[in-house]
Amino acid sequence: MRKTVAVDSAFLRAFLEPANRTEAISNLIQTLSTENAKVIVPTPALAQVLTHSPRQAEDWMRTLNTYSCFQVLPFDDKASFELAQLLGESVSGLRDILRFDRQIVAIAKVYGVSVLYADDEQVIQFAEECGIAAKRLKDLG
Repeated sequence: MRKTVAVDSAFLRAFLEPANRTEAISNLIQTLSTENAKVIVPTPALAQVLTHSPRQAEDWMRTLNTYSCFQVLPFDDKASFELAQLLGESVSGLRDILRFDRQIVAIAKVYGVSVLYADDEQVIQFAEECGIAAKRLKDLG
């Protein structure tokens, strides 16, 4: 079975910005590519990165598209259903549903990721609550 992982916006930004791309991040992406792994980029994470740096958006999309391991996946009906199941009765309002960190985790859960590479504490906490292993950038080596 093909290994599947996901990334949050912090990891994605660190990968896309050459000044922030560490050797550990480059090595991880190279290893995942060599292993023919699938690296899920949730659309909420991509939107966060691109809206913070709109001038680089086109170049960054071109960079993502040069790697066959990256797959941009949406917050769709499956992820919506998954998020509803994950949140259950604990939803305190629309704001809980619209939070990107929760949408990112729901997308990761739907596609059965084994690891979520993240640096956002809210993403990490919710992923772990949902049974998804999270790895921080600082833990890459």
